[in-house]
Amino acid sequence: MKAVLVSVFVALLALVEVSVASTFPHDAAISHRRHSALVERATKATLRRSGSRCNKNASATKALAAAKPSTGATKAATPIISQAGLVKTNWTCNGMPSGASHKITVDAGPNGSQDWLNCGINSPGGWNPPKVQLKDLVVVSLRDSLKDPDSPFHACGPYLSIFEKYAKQYKLEPILLASFSMQESGCKPETIGGGGEQGMMQITREKCGNLSDVECRKPDYNIKTAAKFFADTLAGDNGQIILSVGRYNGFRTELTYKQATAARFTHCCRCMNNLDYPMQYFNGWLLGKNPYKLKLGKVNNLAWCPKES
Repeated sequence: MKAVLVSVFVALLALVEVSVASTFPHDAAISHRRHSALVERATKATLRRSGSRCNKNASATKALAAAKPSTGATKAATPIISQAGLVKTNWTCNGMPSGASHKITVDAGPNGSQDWLNCGINSPGGWNPPKVQLKDLVVVSLRDSLKDPDSPFHACGPYLSIFEKYAKQYKLEPILLASFSMQESGCKPETIGGGGEQGMMQITREKCGNLSDVECRKPDYNIKTAAKFFADTLAGDNGQIILSVGRYNGFRTELTYKQATAARFTHCCRCMNNLDYPMQYFNGWLLGKNPYKLKLGKVNNLAWCPKES
């Protein structure tokens, strides 16, 4: 009888599946030099991702391994630990975790702390952007954001269907594209940049092809072209969204603080990289918040520049 009970117990253990899963809710989603920098590609190997393994039932796992025949060596994936409403990641910046917080502060928010987003900029090795995919970020729906009277995206409202159309086509989030437009032009289609950049997405002139400047600035073409360009950039960066967004604003891997602020004492002070940009973008715009109204970012290096520069 005891042998029968043991056999039944082992058989039941063979049916046990031990899984570790973490849930992550989604609500749905200055210059010619800056845009020229987008064609760069990361050439360095990525840092190993670090994290802790979760296993709250080690004894059951051992029993299961003993009960089942081995079919070859396997290695369990490191589970990505996340709290609901925070960036889903176990990537650390030289041992420093994301520092994500539900409350948005001057230097932290749901998509990580500014020190984490700017990882390495203050070191000799330069910027080493966190390895995060778009699906891991906390974003809000552009459509839902526009329902808020205090939304910073009301200027983009007339173009909502265009943002949604091309975000869907290129597997992006509408608010991601609208965030670029707000940062670049305030979502104003007639904007012309200092280097000849065109339209609400400030695409460089060569992307207009044979179109006139007026045709190039039309919202449908302008948004479509920017969406495709960013999607191609993101694919080239292996889906590393923080790196790709940084590129859109002139960041690059290994960018140092000294390099980023080198233009401070030149005739083009505002050609400096905005070192608050990652914080403003990921914890402001993508969450439907105005980063300037909230005064996001603790470096504030563009404030060093004379108003006329």
